[in-house]
Amino acid sequence: MPYSYNQSKKQVLGFTSNKVSRFVKTIITQGSVSVIGLTGEDSNNNYTANWASPLEDESVGNNYSRIGAIAQSRTGLTTKTIQNFVQVWNGNIVTFSLTLNFVVSENASLEQGLNEVDRAVQSLKIMQSASLSKNFIGVGRIPNEVDVLINGTTMFKGLVIEEMGVPAGNPKASNGMNLHSSITLSLQSKYPIDRGVIARSVKY
Repeated sequence: MPYSYNQSKKQVLGFTSNKVSRFVKTIITQGSVSVIGLTGEDSNNNYTANWASPLEDESVGNNYSRIGAIAQSRTGLTTKTIQNFVQVWNGNIVTFSLTLNFVVSENASLEQGLNEVDRAVQSLKIMQSASLSKNFIGVGRIPNEVDVLINGTTMFKGLVIEEMGVPAGNPKASNGMNLHSSITLSLQSKYPIDRGVIARSVKY
């Protein structure tokens, strides 16, 4: 029976066993669907403050660029000032590079095994995807945001999945079901983050 992704129905997929601490799990949620993977050691998150100098090319000499360049080369003088290089803040963002591991539990039933690996990975693919109209003229829906809880302590809402890597050579059962999969995810905050967002992101 094909797997049905339904955001209106609560589903928890992936590594759901309580025998493993929540401090080594990452939970990605969209609507009522949550996917739980074991956090890889090479996972990381980056906080970026975007600064730029928009006035860098604004000067008297730049209005006559060729003349200004010749004058500077001959005189050693410049019409640029400190103000040309003042950095202007353009917002902060947070990005995540995650490795998530999924594995079929020992003695798992077929249904449980599918939920632990294949359906969990499939759900992440769907979370990343848009819903487009099949008509020439129509209205679709862009990919929805996701909420991410990393190792039970770091929580960010309103992220978008930018890239997802899924290996093709996973070990498989005799029925073709994947027994294990390690995927990579790149996520980024859809909206700028501030001090309040960062302060609220830590959960203990």
